[in-house]
Amino acid sequence: MGNTQAWTYDARRNQLSETDAVGNVTSYTYNNHSKPLTITNPDGSVGISSEYDAQDKLTSLTNALGETTTLSYTGNSSSPAEMSDAVGTQLTSEHNSFGHVLSETDANGVKTTYSYDVYTAMGRKISETTSRTDASGVTHLLTTRYEYDAKGRVIKTTDPLGRVTQTEYTVFGKEASMIDAAGRRTEYRYNARGLMSQMTYPDGTTSQMDYDPEGNKVSETDRAGRITLMEYDAANCLIKTTYPNGSTNQSDYDAAGRMVASIDARGNRTEYTLDAAGRQIAVTDARGNTTQYSYDQRGNRVGMTDANDNSVVYVFDLSDRLIETQFADGTSTSTAYDVRGRKVSATDQAGNTTFYQYDGVGNLTKVTNALGHETTYTYDEQNNKLTQTDAEGRTTHWAYDNVGRVVSRTLPMGQVEIFEYDVLGNRTKHIDFKSQETNYQYDVLNRETRREYVSTGRMVDTVYTVTGQVAMLTDHRGITSYTYDSRDRLTKVSHPNGQTIEYVYDIAGNRTQLTTQNRTVDYSFDALNRMASVTDSNGTTSYDYNAVGNRSRVNYANGTAISYQYNTLNRLTQVQHLSPSNAVTQQFDYLLADTGHRLKITELNGRSSDYQYDETHRLLQETVTDTSQGNHTTDFSYDKVGNRLTQLDNGLSTSYTYDANDRLLESNNGSAITSYQYDANGNTTQKNQGLDVTAYEYTQDNRMVRATTSTDLLEYSYNAGGIRQSKTTNGLTTDYLVDQNRPYAQVLSELDNTGTPETFYTYGDDLVSQTRNSQSHYYLYDGLGSTRGLSDESGTVTDSYAYKAFGELVSQVGTTENKYQFAGEQFDGELDQYYLRARYYNQNQGRFMQQDVWLGRSFEPVTLNKYVYADSSPVLNIDPSGFMSILGQMSASSLQNNLASLAQGQTYRVAFKKLSNEVMCIAIEQTVEHAVTYGAYVLLDGAGQYIGRSGDIDKRYKQHQKDAEKILKGTLAKFEYAGNRNEMRLLEQYLMDFVERVFESQGGENTNSRKEIAENPRSANSKALREIFNKLDFCPK
Repeated sequence: MGNTQAWTYDARRNQLSETDAVGNVTSYTYNNHSKPLTITNPDGSVGISSEYDAQDKLTSLTNALGETTTLSYTGNSSSPAEMSDAVGTQLTSEHNSFGHVLSETDANGVKTTYSYDVYTAMGRKISETTSRTDASGVTHLLTTRYEYDAKGRVIKTTDPLGRVTQTEYTVFGKEASMIDAAGRRTEYRYNARGLMSQMTYPDGTTSQMDYDPEGNKVSETDRAGRITLMEYDAANCLIKTTYPNGSTNQSDYDAAGRMVASIDARGNRTEYTLDAAGRQIAVTDARGNTTQYSYDQRGNRVGMTDANDNSVVYVFDLSDRLIETQFADGTSTSTAYDVRGRKVSATDQAGNTTFYQYDGVGNLTKVTNALGHETTYTYDEQNNKLTQTDAEGRTTHWAYDNVGRVVSRTLPMGQVEIFEYDVLGNRTKHIDFKSQETNYQYDVLNRETRREYVSTGRMVDTVYTVTGQVAMLTDHRGITSYTYDSRDRLTKVSHPNGQTIEYVYDIAGNRTQLTTQNRTVDYSFDALNRMASVTDSNGTTSYDYNAVGNRSRVNYANGTAISYQYNTLNRLTQVQHLSPSNAVTQQFDYLLADTGHRLKITELNGRSSDYQYDETHRLLQETVTDTSQGNHTTDFSYDKVGNRLTQLDNGLSTSYTYDANDRLLESNNGSAITSYQYDANGNTTQKNQGLDVTAYEYTQDNRMVRATTSTDLLEYSYNAGGIRQSKTTNGLTTDYLVDQNRPYAQVLSELDNTGTPETFYTYGDDLVSQTRNSQSHYYLYDGLGSTRGLSDESGTVTDSYAYKAFGELVSQVGTTENKYQFAGEQFDGELDQYYLRARYYNQNQGRFMQQDVWLGRSFEPVTLNKYVYADSSPVLNIDPSGFMSILGQMSASSLQNNLASLAQGQTYRVAFKKLSNEVMCIAIEQTVEHAVTYGAYVLLDGAGQYIGRSGDIDKRYKQHQKDAEKILKGTLAKFEYAGNRNEMRLLEQYLMDFVERVFESQGGENTNSRKEIAENPRSANSKALREIFNKLDFCPK
């Protein structure tokens, strides 16, 4: 086949060299007893060198960077008693006479003890005991116990809370059933070859798998009886998957069994060019755009050239860690690591560096930002985060139970929230900072079935389909029902007020039609499944893209258009609004900093805006030159955690004061003082500006339901997911029909008191047009996604808008009624705030009115502030969910395309999936084996992270997907992999390490036991992981 690999051996059959298909040679040396001494990489560097004592016990291991780990022993034990590196002692252990570990003490001094049965030298571990110290200083012993059958298999595990899980086995040693701590059984059946053929779930439903004589899975029947079929070639490569709706995915392979093309359900073909070693060196998409890759001798991907011929260079150290990324514009980012591979600094393209420190076992203990501001963290012996002290010295405390679940969180000012759980770890009670109690109930599959808000008596009941989709929600508004197709895609929503939304999809899963009682909107997609057009009763709006997937033009149905230009880093540099005759009616040119932050925006109408930032990219100054509206300069200063301290606006100075919970107490401009009051949950309850008082009221789940101003009484209602459904102004109600089957919920129509639609909205990727009183207007955006103009059906620009950096409207020309303005979001004029789904945003102060329920990311202290909008960088960032800042409209679009490029063939599909009406997540799915049942997943939420594997990954994924608390806060990434259980356990542990290092524990709600996988590339674990990641073609760095 032309791809040759070669190996050489010595007389003792020790492997001396390995030559890959492109001629790279890795060589090995050994001592006289065949113990490995060195591994020399193809580039000549020594990757690993080892030393041994007279008994051939390993005493030192030195990596390619010269970093050495030493091992020492006691007595005749072959297991090391101590491991140390340049940082200090990593682990000390004691052993019995059989070599079994009796105790281990980690780098933080935490000791874990083990006991064994003693009737043979092969004694089995019957218990392990460690400890944790709670906030009051009391030490708790945590003991896990194990019981075995006669064949030495674990049949019962009792955790530190006394919860028992059991395993039963077949006569051939396969797991026959798993019994959880509530006594619920999951059963497994196998065929004659030992392959799993059926799973029976605790609710009695089953899924089935069939195989061909080679052991390839050829069909899978899900719990609804829907069948997915798989076909293979003679080399047992999966070539076709047929889904219950008849759609197919196909793959082509070369003679060596490597994927060289993938064909989606619409027949769109993506081709992969491989080098002799099987590495992808080019990917050509269905539009003919090619991305090229290059590799070093060690197999690291060191270069990428996109379809626009822009290149990125990746630099790795001798331990194969990414240390520098060099971009096409000459800028670069860099990362440094300590001897244990932990990131200790990150430097952005402007040279601003953030530093990180860790404790002995790798928990993040300090982040020092580019301004020198320090945020610190402490942990208990089980690595649960106990405290978080911000750069202003205010501390948040967490407490845990004996299996690491959060039982309370205490804010810096002493407010406490409490959590309780059932025996399976489902959260059953939440008592918030206002002492309001919320109770939760679950079914046998651990899906939330009832949520009770005790203080108001309101309840939300949920019923599921057999495959775990929400079928019906019952709340105070009535019943909302949901219908799905054979691929579990939402096809119809019926609301309590009689309004319905129906959806149609093409064979590839693209949504091609949306229908309400009053109108139909059709969508088409290009060969890369990007939106190509949207058609309503007014005509067709179409989208164009450049070779790397950035949107290049929007062509509206009224003849107007928006065009976009980008630099070599795919950052937006120009936006033009075009008339039906293609004349430029408005233009925005963006001058960018090395980091991509906007330094200057120049407009065709003569208006220009200059911006200055601090080293953490917070906006310090906005200078606007505008001959028609007047010039103005605004300066900002901030405290160490991002709260705005002062604003100097054209000479008018305003100062701000805060409490220890970051709540704004007072603003003072020298002539007027505005004060604010809050409830214990951090919701703004009153604004006092002289004699002008505005009062705000909230639901138990912190949604604003009433605002009383000096002139208006405003009332709001929400659905079970917290999305606004109506607004009543002085007794006049407007109902909203909301499309929640999008990354972010959007209003499709506004209805009056009689249910008659008053306004229709048409969406493509963004809001395209509004139709009010039979008159349609089209939205003209800038690079942030803010509405800067409206054009009528003839293409004439009727309205224009201009804003300050944080969204304050400074000019509006035209009289068209329009609610969608700054960042394209819904403006509530009577309230003078923007509705951003989870919370309301006060653009005048650059802050939210309610405390964020998302806890932020420990590695990024700027995200820990509970009120700041867009990380105080509103010229580039937006926050459509009301939870977290993301890049602005066009930057986010580019990000999505870059994420999509991770899908190299059908190994992975990267997709945005909606976990709730507000929160978008990234789901990573292996699409080579759609029907695979084993998988691993990562759930990131406000309280922490959970890493798990499952015998039914879809079930487990949906279980977390429907957990409302986690839905509210979380991001779920699912990894599917056609591996065996041992491989999945290994992958699970790796993910646990990876997530803790990269995303960091957000509060310790990690219920997994964590045993870090050794980084020694000679270890069996490391080798197995490398094989797994080679199969996945995805290896986190």
